[in-house]
Amino acid sequence: MNFSNEFKTALTAYLFVATPFFVLIVVKILSGRYEDILLTGDWAIASAMMFSTSYFNVKNALNHANDINKVGLDLYLQVTLILAFISIAIYVVLLLQPKNYPAAVAQALLFLFATINFIKYSRLTYRLKGGV
Repeated sequence: MNFSNEFKTALTAYLFVATPFFVLIVVKILSGRYEDILLTGDWAIASAMMFSTSYFNVKNALNHANDINKVGLDLYLQVTLILAFISIAIYVVLLLQPKNYPAAVAQALLFLFATINFIKYSRLTYRLKGGV
């Protein structure tokens, strides 16, 4: 297993998706709007992007894999879609109720989970496409 190339591929994909989000966070820091860092819906949008990108990447990579338990991956794909929809729902809640701290914390935790999920399944995509 060439872990180095596998991880580099995953990190490259992650940076492509997450960089605009991090730029928005830096802008909020520089503008002194620290509370907006947590209360903005940017976390939820970034999470939805990562979940949906993971979904489509794995779905497309399955075309390259023959000897794999696709039932288990189908479950993963459905859970990933549900998490993307939950992220969008949290975004809408924060648009309608801008000072909703439980939703803000939930979206930050979901972002952390989306990051881990994205790296993990980007590596899977690399493997399914024959990168190992």
